Amino acid sequence: MKKIISGLVFGLILFSLVGYSSFSKGIVNGYINRTKYAGINIKEIKEETIMNGSGDEIIKRGTVTYNPDKITDESLSNFYKDKIKNSHYRYYTLINEKDKTQGIVSVLCINVLTYGEINDTGSIVKAYKNFEVKIEELNS
Repeated sequence: MKKIISGLVFGLILFSLVGYSSFSKGIVNGYINRTKYAGINIKEIKEETIMNGSGDEIIKRGTVTYNPDKITDESLSNFYKDKIKNSHYRYYTLINEKDKTQGIVSVLCINVLTYGEINDTGSIVKAYKNFEVKIEELNS
């Protein structure tokens, strides 16, 4: 009887670990994303199409919102390296969630990001400062 009960308990524990592995993985990934990309709402990354006056597609851009009180230089660097650097977009706009007229833009997805006033297409209208993301050397 003891063997049966201990076998059932072991099976129950094993089943719960296997059955909830994706759940625990989601919790771990959520924590990593909140710390690695602090202040950036990575679950809200969108692709937008920019049209000309005739309604023809000109380019595509990436957008995401950020919290200016929580974003850090490190999280901005991580976001650039992981999400912007190898994207296929002409430019990428991080939009201030508290003031939609402010943002951070990476033109041609190069490693210099510009903070300033943005227009409704996410382009810089007035630059306030630049932020250069340091790229590690391949031989390091």
